[in-house]
Amino acid sequence: MTLSGISGEANVRMAIAERAEELRRLGEVFAESRAAGGTVLVVEGPAGTGKTRLVHEFGARVAAAGATFLCAAASRAERGFPLSAVGQLFGGPALGPRQLEEAERLLEEGAAAAPAPARASNGAPDGAGAVPAEILRGLSALLLSAADRAPLVIAVDDVHHADPASLRFLHHLVGRAGAPRVLLVLTQCVRAAPPHPLLDAGLLRGPRVHRLRLRPLTRDGVAAVLAAHFDPLTVRRLAAGCHRATGGNPLLVHALVEDHRLSADAGPARLVFGEAFRRAVLACLHRCEAVPFARGLAVLPPRPSGPGPGELAGLDEEAAALTGEVLAATGLTAAAGAGFRHDAVRAAVLGGMRADRRRTLQLRAAELLHRAGAPAADIADRLVAADRVPGPWALAVLREAAGPLPVTAGRPETIARLRLALRGRPAGAERAAVLFDLACAEWPADPERAVRHLPELTAALRAGQLPAEAAARLTTWAIWLGRVDDARELEGAGTPPGTVERRLARAFPGLAAAPPDGAAPRDDTLIGTFVELLTRPSLHEDEHEATVAHIEHVLGEGASAPGFRAPVAALVALVHLGEVARAEQWCDARERSDTGRPPLTAALYLVVRALIRERRGDLNGVVDRVREAFDLVPPGGLGVFAAIPLGALVDALVARGERAEAGRWLDRPLPDATLHGPFVLPFLRARGAHHLAVGRARTAAAEFRLCGRLMRAWGCDLPEFVPWRTDLARAHLAVGDAEPAARLVREELRRLPEGRARTRAAALRVLAAAVPDERTRTLGRAARAAERAGDRLELARILDDLAACHRPDRPRRAHELARRAGALAAACGAAGIGGAADPPGRAGPAGAPAPGADPFTELSDAERRVAALAAEGWTNRQIAQRLHVTTSTVEQHLTRVYRKLRIHRRTDLPLDPAGIPPRDFLA
Repeated sequence: MTLSGISGEANVRMAIAERAEELRRLGEVFAESRAAGGTVLVVEGPAGTGKTRLVHEFGARVAAAGATFLCAAASRAERGFPLSAVGQLFGGPALGPRQLEEAERLLEEGAAAAPAPARASNGAPDGAGAVPAEILRGLSALLLSAADRAPLVIAVDDVHHADPASLRFLHHLVGRAGAPRVLLVLTQCVRAAPPHPLLDAGLLRGPRVHRLRLRPLTRDGVAAVLAAHFDPLTVRRLAAGCHRATGGNPLLVHALVEDHRLSADAGPARLVFGEAFRRAVLACLHRCEAVPFARGLAVLPPRPSGPGPGELAGLDEEAAALTGEVLAATGLTAAAGAGFRHDAVRAAVLGGMRADRRRTLQLRAAELLHRAGAPAADIADRLVAADRVPGPWALAVLREAAGPLPVTAGRPETIARLRLALRGRPAGAERAAVLFDLACAEWPADPERAVRHLPELTAALRAGQLPAEAAARLTTWAIWLGRVDDARELEGAGTPPGTVERRLARAFPGLAAAPPDGAAPRDDTLIGTFVELLTRPSLHEDEHEATVAHIEHVLGEGASAPGFRAPVAALVALVHLGEVARAEQWCDARERSDTGRPPLTAALYLVVRALIRERRGDLNGVVDRVREAFDLVPPGGLGVFAAIPLGALVDALVARGERAEAGRWLDRPLPDATLHGPFVLPFLRARGAHHLAVGRARTAAAEFRLCGRLMRAWGCDLPEFVPWRTDLARAHLAVGDAEPAARLVREELRRLPEGRARTRAAALRVLAAAVPDERTRTLGRAARAAERAGDRLELARILDDLAACHRPDRPRRAHELARRAGALAAACGAAGIGGAADPPGRAGPAGAPAPGADPFTELSDAERRVAALAAEGWTNRQIAQRLHVTTSTVEQHLTRVYRKLRIHRRTDLPLDPAGIPPRDFLA
């Protein structure tokens, strides 16, 4: 028999991370037991640190070396059954058939002789002296006889759970095992409960008792565990986070490994806290008997003072302190008295409770916190979790915790607190106040839900249960959602007579019998501001800069008002006036100031972003931003304003060739009042564009004429807002009516002030189609206007039309233009533009370098960068901003590029992978 190698690494069947030193120590104690009898080795450590695995690994090694290894595992569930733990030791190969029969008889007699155990002061079953001594001697003799043939190692796992009779037997066995070659190995978990007196005094103390304490894994140890399952990159990215979340507890680490391997969403840098981790957390808590304390810790807020989890669990200070230390040693908390290492631990603890018990505990926590004078928010969160309002004090706490609504409105916690307060059955004026606060809190998150309270709030307002200023808020909501009748119900309720009707007339000019008089109050809501900006007389007097200055004044006024709606309206108006760059700058500034935006505000800013993308021809950007906005707040919650993003979305989908999808969005209902205000105009225009795209030109023309009639009636006939004449001209061209088309476009151009390059480019492109004799020259003017506007989609359409002009006489030039148009269209996400087939042979435009020459080698790096961006349709200003140079520098570079390439204009720039790489120079 050779035992010298049992602690060596060569005999490890499966490596255990950072346990080589512990295995070596086990081997030393085993070697010592061969010379001295009665040796006991206690392996202790926090729950989940691998005590069982270590002992079984040691047992496999000594068995391989020729020793006899017997193992039993105690269980909390079997504490009431005498000799249940040690009875497992007699089922192994150490005893012969007759010895097994004798052992079974003695175990049965011993169990029968022991009465039902009573409860000791520490809560453990007490009946340690119930088994007759002769039975203990007989069982010991049978077990020790195995040591006559080979060294004997007896292991009892989780000895702290052993029944009292088994503890008495083990104590007796240690006293009898005076002969060498016997080693008793016991594993014990660090627990919050005190040990059984017999275990503490009899087995765990004495001159022949050795102790081995297992520690959590270091970060390197965690990495070693991960390395057995994942590639090196994943190990490097997960190790630190895994160690922080688990404290190095091996059971928790292995659980995270299992969750990561089972998760389809797991990435190399993302830990997954799933079912395995949840089970491991609960297993650790049950093993260390700290469940009540952990539940208290899970429901209480982290506070340096006030009631703690021990008080909530009914523990005295000493027991609470001990339990806190046990949780820290287990790795579930960072330190004694601290909170859980990770929210997933807290979730596992709460998820391990029945719902009714969890609610009861949350209510007890709220009551404790209230008596201790804790902050209202901490108390309210526990009341919400308990779903109870136990008294008037709780109602007051919930209202206080809701906070100042202009700041906290839209937050989920505010809404939850006020909803619970309403379920607390307040009456009269208090109910009206709570309901109004709830509606104000719900509005920025879900306007459709908030407005459900409108009838009851209107009645409360008329009954004098709400302050008069609430009427303006309720009227704004009704107008926003196009609920004209509900708004009229508020007439005279807290406002001077006629106020609501004048606000309706301003928001929905189509409903007014006459223009509203000057006595109407200032309407700084989104709708009122938008309509006021679009119908300013200065727009029609060509005082563009004065109007823009006024809009920027509105934006500046709203800078200090969180969630203020008027700036969003001002941004939308600024975009529709063609000031896209200014709108984007203001949008950036407003979004930086409006941190923590509720869903409605965030959705409105996304709509502004979509409109900016639309003006730049970025169809994919439009679709993405509008869909993101609708994910936050569905179209119904955007009320009459929804017509603007819906119009942009439909336009973009039509241009992308997704006509069926566009039709589905057009089928969505809008409030009836939408048709009576300027918000509907972009939607009507998009509906007309869809009709035109599917071949219904006459229906499209009717839509465009309706736009024109409404815009003239409402005083907002602005081509930059909705160029209905250009659109109607397109419908005429679709049925071959060139003369009225030309007349309409010329009228559009006459009304269009200088500087509106985007609208001008589109109008010139349609005019070129209506007047073929001047087509090429007109398209050239259109291309220059599109370049100035930075609208790459319109430029692609113009280049495609230019390609068609050149195709009969200059096929190679046409081919180059078509390829450029196709590339620009692809970048925008548009369908059906460009992509002409290669002509036979290949030659450049007149005056270009001969085939085979490489003119691009003459360009400097700076010139190539500028040329690449210009070829993609960027304006000089955009190129300057992108490359951090002045506009003058860009112009100088382009002049040199034209000279070196022997071309005359930006549209001659080749978009060729062999020429100017459009992306390599953008970094």
